[in-house]
Amino acid sequence: MDSGALQIRYAKLSDTGRYTCTASTPSGEASWSAYIEIQEFGVPVQPPRATDPNLIPSAPSKPEVTDVSRNTVTLSWQPNLNSGATPTSYIIEAFSHASGSSWQTVAENVRTEKFAVKGLKPAAIYLFLVRAANAYGLSDPSPISDPVKTQDVPPTAQGVDHKQVQRELGDVVLHLHNPTILSSSSIEVHWTVDQQSQYIQGYKILYRPSPETRGESAWSIFEVRTPAKNSAVIPELRKGVNYEIKARPFFNEFQGADSEVRFAKTLEEAPSAPPQSVTIKKSEGNGTSIVVSWLPPPEENQNGLVQEYKVWCLGNESRYHINKTVEGSTLSVVIPYLVPGIKYSLEVAASTGAGPGVKSEPLCIQLGTLYV
Repeated sequence: MDSGALQIRYAKLSDTGRYTCTASTPSGEASWSAYIEIQEFGVPVQPPRATDPNLIPSAPSKPEVTDVSRNTVTLSWQPNLNSGATPTSYIIEAFSHASGSSWQTVAENVRTEKFAVKGLKPAAIYLFLVRAANAYGLSDPSPISDPVKTQDVPPTAQGVDHKQVQRELGDVVLHLHNPTILSSSSIEVHWTVDQQSQYIQGYKILYRPSPETRGESAWSIFEVRTPAKNSAVIPELRKGVNYEIKARPFFNEFQGADSEVRFAKTLEEAPSAPPQSVTIKKSEGNGTSIVVSWLPPPEENQNGLVQEYKVWCLGNESRYHINKTVEGSTLSVVIPYLVPGIKYSLEVAASTGAGPGVKSEPLCIQLGTLYV
């Protein structure tokens, strides 16, 4: 058929059934089905009401491969919430010459934007697409994923000498490029491989806070299990922290040589907790001065280098306000010239390069009496 339309004249009850439309090219085919029911002549039929296109979800984003094994590929994608309706589920389709010449539905009623497609053939190349669905219908297909090859049967399981695996992995040379800072909690790394090996199963990305700033700590590991991949995003990092990063090839329990070490600092944010243990005491020898002391916010809430502390001493009128700023290494300040009889409220906040953070709980003082 060239027109893309099928007309059944003089339809009979026996024409009831499922009809499948298949589009074919030299490289493969895709199909879609619909069920048609023929009614007795004279039976009133309510024609279906046309669905408002705005009620159908828009196509999701291109699915990205996040993990690969012999029989499983894990995909992630994002819904398009800028147009169309909100999806309630997703359908995943796959294509592989190893499984025939047509696209096949491999998952339905998927409720999340990440899914592991199982039951795939090893050492096969797959393409994937995703459709969004709701009660009103299906979206157009997403862009097709990049080709991904499932892993082969491990050579060690086929009797390959372990020493040969370790020797070849030891000859692999990884070059890690300067990382790209994506946000306050994520960094993207890229690498190139000078000498490939059939025994590369994936890469371990090792990272930790730089010892110069945080002291020696254990390496955390982010695994990339796609041998053809040469980049990765390290998530859930601490804010405003300088990291050292390196990469290492691996095959099962065997590991190759590390790449060179690169450094990258996540973006700072304002501190998400106030200074701790804020106290007020009268200054010795000066009846109108007080000393305010504090401790830094918890390290995990500093979100960067504390550059300064801001102290607000607010009287009941703006003319009595006294504000102070001190360096980040200073943990106390003298506030002079308080007016007797005026009640002051005092707060302290730490500041990073992103600005001041959460203020401490107000402490009240009136010369002659301390209120908390």
